[in-house]
Amino acid sequence: GLFLPQPLATVAAVLMLLTQLYLVVSGNYAWLNWVTIVVMTAATFRGVDGVILTGMTHSMDLLALTGIFVDGVRPALLDPILSKRGGDPGYVTTMPGTRGVFHYPGDVAPEILAADEATKDQVPATVVPDLLTLAFVGPLSTGINVPVLIANGSQDTLFCAYNCSSPTALRTAEAPFFSQAAQLTVHLTPAAGHSVALSEHAAEHRIAIRDWIRNRIGE
Repeated sequence: GLFLPQPLATVAAVLMLLTQLYLVVSGNYAWLNWVTIVVMTAATFRGVDGVILTGMTHSMDLLALTGIFVDGVRPALLDPILSKRGGDPGYVTTMPGTRGVFHYPGDVAPEILAADEATKDQVPATVVPDLLTLAFVGPLSTGINVPVLIANGSQDTLFCAYNCSSPTALRTAEAPFFSQAAQLTVHLTPAAGHSVALSEHAAEHRIAIRDWIRNRIGE
């Protein structure tokens, strides 16, 4: 619906945004929902000063992600931790002991990985195809007209599978998905996987984000 003529596209965007907000308010704080909300808000309503995207690019290993979704997730109601929430049967989560796939081997402390496993969240199964088509594959990001930073781990083989060999390669690959107004900047944290904020090099990731905010948007 986002690619329909106006005002139908705006109506579709509002409905989709309200759906994602409802999921968050109802207790689902997964980053998948937040990415969708951020990209849709920035591209459609443009009420932000800048956009920072982490753990995502338009260069995903769809085969690997499909394999994880088919073989590595289960209904949240069957999970020993999340089943206690009594959530909707349409929610899914990762299988116990599989969170390591989101980290680069040797770049995450064992206690951090254990905490990630113990505090994992759930996502509605329908958000995955929505997110893939809207935020990762579709041209929605071209509507963002404020500065954009993509900050990823250089070893994220899931969501930055083919173009994270260098910042130059990543920016070249991502530039067609953003307008000139986005002033696209990229940063790759070395030896970090998808969950870059939990890596041993997370401090470098945070410093890069703070510096970008200071230089592009101001204090």
